[in-house]
Amino acid sequence: MFAYSDEKGERKMERLVVADDAEKSVALGKERLESNELDATDAVLIYDGRIPVNDQKFDAIIIEVRAYFSLASKAVMAVPYQRSPQGDFRVFRPKFLQWEACEDFDINQIVNSFFAGVDAHEKGPPVSK
Repeated sequence: MFAYSDEKGERKMERLVVADDAEKSVALGKERLESNELDATDAVLIYDGRIPVNDQKFDAIIIEVRAYFSLASKAVMAVPYQRSPQGDFRVFRPKFLQWEACEDFDINQIVNSFFAGVDAHEKGPPVSK
């Protein structure tokens, strides 16, 4: 999923699918994030991946963030999750994988914005609690 805001403040979202190939779809999203071909003010790329947590690997939603007023800034946050054999779904605390040239950003505001987005989603609040 590729989401962005334009200079009018309008939020837009695009589902990126390249030949039902997740790897190619993520690569396309990363290209779009870097190029800013849509002249966005900010953008995020969201995809499913795996991250190490202690000695285990977890599935995670990876969120790559760009604020184009600060071209050198790059932030990547992962939200690990786990499904149990019984069908339960657990969501763990977000982890920042990259926080490059982001000195002017408030990390608490980013985390709060993330959870505000979760709460705005009709199925998000029950899963994240």
